[in-house]
Amino acid sequence: MPDTGVTDPAPATAASGRSPATAVPSRAERDRALFTRFRDPDDPVDRDLIVDRFLPLARRLAARCERPEEPFDDIFQVACFGLVKAVDRFDPARGSRSRASPSRR
Repeated sequence: MPDTGVTDPAPATAASGRSPATAVPSRAERDRALFTRFRDPDDPVDRDLIVDRFLPLARRLAARCERPEEPFDDIFQVACFGLVKAVDRFDPARGSRSRASPSRR
């Protein structure tokens, strides 16, 4: 096989399909790691990175609340404000019940 300069991040094994040492983390594990890095003063992560990650969720929640008498942009703006507040208040040590828990407030 020619060398393309691209390496496989998780080479397959015969038994399980993936090596346990190189298993790709789930989305929830990546999100938790991102929030943990955000709270760690020695490893700063930009808040915008986390907000961008969850912006599609805010858009979906805003779409669910859309009403003819209220412009979507106004509802989406409130959803984005709630997302920023949720990111600022989230504590990885306490965990989270589910991704939908902020939408119930």
